[in-house]
Amino acid sequence: AFVGVSCAECHTAGNTTANGPILVQYAESGHGNVAGDAWIHYNWKWTAPTADVVGSSDRKGCARCHTSTGFKAALASNPPPFAANNGDAANPAEVLSCGACHSDLADGSLRNPGAVATAATGYPVVTVKVPNAEIPPVMVGVVLPDAGKSNGCNYCHSGAGNMFSTWASSRIASHHAVAAGTLYGTTTRIGFEFQTADATPAYLDYSIPAYITSDKHAQIGMGLGGTGACVGCHMPSKDHRFEVVDTAAQTIRSQALCNSCHTVGSAYEMTYVKLEEEKAGYEAAGALLAAFIGNAPQNYKNAVVTGTVTSNNDRAAWYNFKLFPTEEKGAFAHNRFYVKRLMFDSVDWLQDGVLNGTLTTGTAATEINPTTYATALAWLGTARP
Repeated sequence: AFVGVSCAECHTAGNTTANGPILVQYAESGHGNVAGDAWIHYNWKWTAPTADVVGSSDRKGCARCHTSTGFKAALASNPPPFAANNGDAANPAEVLSCGACHSDLADGSLRNPGAVATAATGYPVVTVKVPNAEIPPVMVGVVLPDAGKSNGCNYCHSGAGNMFSTWASSRIASHHAVAAGTLYGTTTRIGFEFQTADATPAYLDYSIPAYITSDKHAQIGMGLGGTGACVGCHMPSKDHRFEVVDTAAQTIRSQALCNSCHTVGSAYEMTYVKLEEEKAGYEAAGALLAAFIGNAPQNYKNAVVTGTVTSNNDRAAWYNFKLFPTEEKGAFAHNRFYVKRLMFDSVDWLQDGVLNGTLTTGTAATEINPTTYATALAWLGTARP
């Protein structure tokens, strides 16, 4: 239940005939899952001090993406309107309701905040060696490209921080479900980039290579009625399951959109099988990175790597291990090249403590077993992509 929302808003949405199938799809999605961790993990309307969040005295900042009430208020540039006595104590949890994204349920009009200006995912005012516990960086947010109908998606999926941020989250600075952060990775720097020297802020290249010419996936949908990449890929024909693939049918729901660039019959054709191969490779690369973090294969430190390490590159490896693929399950599709370089560099560094652009395979303790990690190596390669 939601304050000020009638039963009819969700159960008929103003037009049972037109919106009935959409409601069924929505109920199957993560946005409509009443048991979803994003909606019930905490009482997001709590406004009293909480001991479990370092440097935070309330959950109002979380409520902007973890409740419908907070989301609507945030898109209108207002703080979440919860009273100091814990707001609507009788209804502490909310899924992302129909009225959160739609300003008019009858005609489907969307709330559109315009190009999203991130609050925490950006760059420090003064370039400093990171991490720097003594001098927490003052962040300047970045403005993401205007993604039309996907701007609302970008608002909550661009991340709560990045490699420059002070780590206040129980996980990592980027936080959860950062699809837009990855999509615009070279702008948000959502992944932790590696430094050529630990004492200087000089980083390896993570830009899109010249032969790709531009970040094509970030441009999806802008020529198709302003849907943006999120809506264009995840909501073909207004599908409210938000799933790109239909696993049962083994099809890509937005196949027609893929075909507009991935020409059928070409070497770059995108099919359900190919997309699943990419997913398997990405997940296997994540497993290889996790294995090196756990010192099996033996890493250059010959010890388990944790988030308390002080070396920038050690911390980069740990941060990327926590982010990919655990918190960003679709990164292989959102920004494949950017993510592949981050994961490759993480493994490269952990293997011998040197960023030499190569991975050594074999059966020795410090080498990558080519049989055990065949899928990961096929995706990452043994030379830096």
